[in-house]
Amino acid sequence: MASRAAAVPKNQSQMVKKGSVEEGCISIGPWGRLRGEPWAYKANGRITRITIRHGIVIDSLLFQAENSDGLALESSGIFGGPGGHLSDEVCIDDPDEHLTAIKITFGEFEGQPVVQSLSFRTNLNKYGPYGSKYETSVSIPIEGGVIGGFHGRAGNYLSAIGIYVAPKIRSFRCDIDTNFCKGQEYAPSHLKTPSSMDLFVQRDTGPWGAQRGRHWDDGVFLGIKQVVLQTGCIVRSVNTNMVIYAIQFENERRDRESFTSPWHGSNRGDQWHKIVLDSAAGEVIVGIEGFYGPIEGTEGFEVMTSITIYTSRRKYGPYGENETGTHFSSRPSGGKAVGFFGRSGIYLNAIGVHMDYS
Repeated sequence: MASRAAAVPKNQSQMVKKGSVEEGCISIGPWGRLRGEPWAYKANGRITRITIRHGIVIDSLLFQAENSDGLALESSGIFGGPGGHLSDEVCIDDPDEHLTAIKITFGEFEGQPVVQSLSFRTNLNKYGPYGSKYETSVSIPIEGGVIGGFHGRAGNYLSAIGIYVAPKIRSFRCDIDTNFCKGQEYAPSHLKTPSSMDLFVQRDTGPWGAQRGRHWDDGVFLGIKQVVLQTGCIVRSVNTNMVIYAIQFENERRDRESFTSPWHGSNRGDQWHKIVLDSAAGEVIVGIEGFYGPIEGTEGFEVMTSITIYTSRRKYGPYGENETGTHFSSRPSGGKAVGFFGRSGIYLNAIGVHMDYS
């Protein structure tokens, strides 16, 4: 058995963030709670074996793949902790067999959010569940694509998992247990009771910012109609810190109705900024950039200090105007923003973008 894989260095953390695009693959997910160290594995060839260490929960995963010549075998190393009194292997008979779906259930174990069980389905067989079943679950069938890797979060146990899919995939269906939507960290708050939902396959960027705060995700929409930001000053020591207190979005659903998100952050800002997109003229958000960094006198507590929004017609901002700290920017892509996600508490701590390229 290979030794436990090292955590991804902080300066490479964007490589495994939710929904990024790398080397021709679309990243979908991860699902679960974003606790623990990020990990990622993209096969240099075809995944032929998955080793699952488990007991009550999923302790760790190890992936192996054959190179394109079908001879050499590569190993990912272990993602997760050293526990688990059971070990099972999913052996995929490539090229006749390939992964077509995964099912995940979630829970808590020893006070930690964990992936409680995993099941894998191929075009020929079903494998699992491994671990123990739990009421909160999500199934991810893949239509017309190939799963080429996995990513997620892990500590002593697996806490989140997502997939890398070949870019020819255009849509997928996410079948969600009715209990799935009870936890905000698992699903957008406006999705209350559906047994299933259709989602865009988005290629997300981010989130950028601090690891603190509660995770939020508005979901994926047809587009964004309006953005409202609250900014204000925090006086610490001799300096005044301009920060982003909160952000809110008016989104357009595919039935053309509007959905206004909750405030992400607190209503404590004394300056309000409203961006109303000219949908009649086809104006869409194409990217964002900004800064985040620590507030003086708070022992390194980091928040978003500046946000600039770019549309297909113009630039809005910067809002916050405190362009110090760590800079972030989404790449020009030719796509449009169809939703936002991030972390927040009293302030906006982090932000990311769901992008659509259809």
